[in-house]
Amino acid sequence: MPTQTDPLSAQRAARDFDTHELAGFQYAMALHTFETDADQNPSPHPQSHLTVKAAGFAGMRLNPRKG
Repeated sequence: MPTQTDPLSAQRAARDFDTHELAGFQYAMALHTFETDADQNPSPHPQSHLTVKAAGFAGMRLNPRKG
């Protein structure tokens, strides 16, 4: 996200995307900002990271390359 983006807005946007695109899959999301990044040279951009379990609740596998 751009540097001046409100971190809560970035988190809400990521959560909305995840909820829609990953319905039926388990996932975990984390947001970090300049203030919460442990890196010695943190990025000024709020960032969201996502990890997804490839096997869905219905037994289908997630295909991240699908258009």
